Amino acid sequence: MVGYFIILGAIIAVLFIFLTIEDAKCDKLLDENGHLKGLIAGMEKQQQDKPEPLTVEKIADAVRFAGYVPQVKESAVFFMDGGDRYCIDADQLPQISLDLCYKVDPNEWDVDLLKEAAHQMSDKLFIIKALFSEDETGSIILRFLVTAFGRDDESFKQDLVNYLRIIDEGTRMLHEIYEKLVKAKRDEAMRETKVLS
Repeated sequence: MVGYFIILGAIIAVLFIFLTIEDAKCDKLLDENGHLKGLIAGMEKQQQDKPEPLTVEKIADAVRFAGYVPQVKESAVFFMDGGDRYCIDADQLPQISLDLCYKVDPNEWDVDLLKEAAHQMSDKLFIIKALFSEDETGSIILRFLVTAFGRDDESFKQDLVNYLRIIDEGTRMLHEIYEKLVKAKRDEAMRETKVLS
């Protein structure tokens, strides 16, 4: 009878050890399962939060977000800020260009000095360029241009305001340089007049 209890005790001890080992395995599997669920939830959230690629419609949304009223025409978005009309060209996405154009009246501006000022400004502010062209009527057009890559809709919403600031800075700097060039030309003309007198 004692042998029976010893065998029974040994079987219970083996079963207890076996159950303890299996319980530890179950705990480990539950931990791994919880970790995997966390990874899946994180991946799903990341997928939901993933910004959308930039499109003409998303550019128009960014313009609205910045407080302007967009007008979409084919692959371009136009909007007004004060009296200035901006254009965002989205023809080559993800590359975009934001520009602001002015007609230059040669009776009000010294065009050669304005071109020199545009060149100097473009050298100092490498992200913005000032370009000259003629429209179909032969009028001289001064175009301030910022070209960039629109990574996605969320980053473009934030970048648009910065691009507008860059254009403002470019126009301000061009005017400052132009005024200095005009003054230097006047001073030179006065010196020449005194020498001839």
